[in-house]
Amino acid sequence: MKEGGSHGIIAGVGMPPSPSSRSLLLLDPDPDGPLAKALRALLPRADLRVLPPTADWPPRAEGCDLVVLRTNRADLSSLRLLHHILRRNSALQAVLVVGDRGLAGAEPLLGLPNVRFLPEPWTPRGLEQVVLGRGRVQGADDAELLSGLVEGLRDPLASLSGYLQLLRGEAPAADEGLVGPALDSARELDRLLAALELATSPSGSHRELVDGKGVAQRLFEQARRGDDRLRLEWEGPTVTIEVDLRRLEAALHAGRLLLERFGPGGDLVLRGGIEEGHARLYWLAAEEGGETAPAAEAVRPPGFLAALLARLAAQLGAQPLLRWRDGAVPVAAGLSWPPPRS
Repeated sequence: MKEGGSHGIIAGVGMPPSPSSRSLLLLDPDPDGPLAKALRALLPRADLRVLPPTADWPPRAEGCDLVVLRTNRADLSSLRLLHHILRRNSALQAVLVVGDRGLAGAEPLLGLPNVRFLPEPWTPRGLEQVVLGRGRVQGADDAELLSGLVEGLRDPLASLSGYLQLLRGEAPAADEGLVGPALDSARELDRLLAALELATSPSGSHRELVDGKGVAQRLFEQARRGDDRLRLEWEGPTVTIEVDLRRLEAALHAGRLLLERFGPGGDLVLRGGIEEGHARLYWLAAEEGGETAPAAEAVRPPGFLAALLARLAAQLGAQPLLRWRDGAVPVAAGLSWPPPRS
């Protein structure tokens, strides 16, 4: 079993009382592996069943209180099936031990209230906190957990980027269709991890008074590189706002990702200025954007990006600005400040 620093818990719903009498299902190909042994030691009187993630396990989950799964040992179809089951059965709890593969392709799991996450390398103490619900939703624990997760993901990401750069040098012709997009995705992941690290850090905020219009222009130029679908619109005179520039950039990046991945498509506008007496800076889906899918067919985004935006907004002394079409499709995402200084 890997040992490491102690970890806290990502916020989730409270676990039911009397955990020792639970029925647990562990989705793991190794019935006598470290995780199975740790669960048996933690809950000696619980009914623990171990099945491979690829087995016909859904019927066995119906009578369970808790499902535990290591994401590195499950394929994407198993993760999506688990999401479907947990969404239909809100009484069923789940603990996901998240390895370096993350939740790519199964991000909707992040938006479920009956799921908790424990990063690898996990420890018995961290597993106990997650399963028994001890010390939950503590700011310092939350920051420690996510800081460890970010650090753990950045190492394999850096290695991946390095290998892609080497491949680009060895086979330049492959860059157009394969290496270039892969490097772009790696950079996108790195920016998202940096935003997550900022959002969970209780300290290190450095606010300064800045010219809102000038900052908007600078952030727009950074975002526009290589993307001609972006425009900048500023309403009225410039305003002075007090912000931490790193967190401002991270918040707007989260808002842009929300619209690019789940919005109506088409061009995006970075809009700033005074609206309804508030200073605002946000991404907006342009009116001439692509058609929106009907509300019944739209895939509502997981809560992760909106929650990240909200947390960064609070650190900036702002309110998150989110607008939805048909209650499911995001069309605007960014920040709104109280009436600004003149």
